[in-house]
Parts: sequence; C-alpha cells; structure tokens
Amino acid sequence: MVLISKLGNLTTTISYFKIDPEYQKKQIDLLREFIDNTLSRQTGFVSTTIHRSSKGSNIINYSQWTTPKDQNTEINHITSPEPRSVISFATHELDIYEIIRVVGKDIIVTEQNKVVTSIIYVKLDPMHQVDFTSKWINLFENVIKKQPGFISAILHKSVTGNRLLSYSQWEKREDLDAMFTLPEVFNAADNIAQFSRTNWDTYEVSYINKI
Repeated sequence: MVLISKLGNLTTTISYFKIDPEYQKKQIDLLREFIDNTLSRQTGFVSTTIHRSSKGSNIINYSQWTTPKDQNTEINHITSPEPRSVISFATHELDIYEIIRVVGKDIIVTEQNKVVTSIIYVKLDPMHQVDFTSKWINLFENVIKKQPGFISAILHKSVTGNRLLSYSQWEKREDLDAMFTLPEVFNAADNIAQFSRTNWDTYEVSYINKI
C-alpha cells in the first residue's frame, strides 16, 4: 500500500512515458527490472508505483523519497547510459514534484484497488502555472468533488514550473465519464488546451515496490 498525502513530507518524482501500445508490456517489464535491481536499493527510497493507461499509450511511474536530495538517485540512474534500456521503447519525461492541494481524502494506492484512477498530465509554459493551478483548485473544490462517485484528488506541481499532474480516484468509470460532460469541466478543459499539452487517461496500478 502507498499513501499519497500532503502531510507525508516526502519528495515525489514522477516519470511520464509516452509509448506505442504494442510495447507497453515490454516497457513495464524493463521498468520493473530497473526498480527491483537498482531503484529500490537506493538511499532514501520509500516506494514506487507503475500505472499503465487503459489506452496503452502511457505509463506513469510515481516514486517517493525521504529527502529532497535522495530523488537525484532516480534522475541520475534513469538518465545515465547504463540503464538506457529503461527508456528503449518510449519518450520519457522525469521531474520532481510537490503536492500543492488535496481535495477529499488522502489517496491510498494498492494493486487491489477497486477504484477508477484518472491521471491528467499537463505540460505548459511556467508563466501559466499559477493561473492553471488556481483554476484547477477552484474547479475541484466547487464542482468536481460534489459529483457522484468522487473519492479524492491531488494536484502535483513540478519544481521546474512547467508540469502539473492531477491524480484522482472515482468509484466507477461511469461517474468519471459523467464528470467530463459537465459544462464547467468541458469549458475549463477547452481553455487549458489553448496554452498547454495535456494528456488524460484512466490507469490501472500495474506494480508496487515499497520498503
């Protein structure tokens, strides 16, 4: 079990893989091998979770570390020549994140989760980060959290200022789909698309490694 909480005082690194669905399983297998043999043995490692998208074209690797300096371990290993095979089949973006808002409960992640996980990955110019964040919080606090089936949502902001990641859990896929039909959500998504590159999908927890 992995707990995602603003009160955890952990450092978060998130890797986003964009991949041809044909190679999703191969990429996950390589990533699991890297986690088991290298990443999980590093100083400060707490947990890492692999999420695979339902469309097959994305993988999210969510890792937690005890201190800010420890996350450099993941960055140095994953970008060095030695584990190059980890990114053999995909384009890859890795950054350090902080949790800036929790709407609802803290998120519990297990491989047996019966919830529906929605992850929205946004890449944008840093000049738009504050405005986007403010609108996201307003939308979730005043509209989305009141919808049937909503459990919780957490917004992550990258330290570089050009990436945001929204992680939310829902009771049923039908509840999530209904949320996206709301005029407020549709209009917000349309506005965001004007100044960002956004990828949204539902995900399954494929693998967890935790001390």
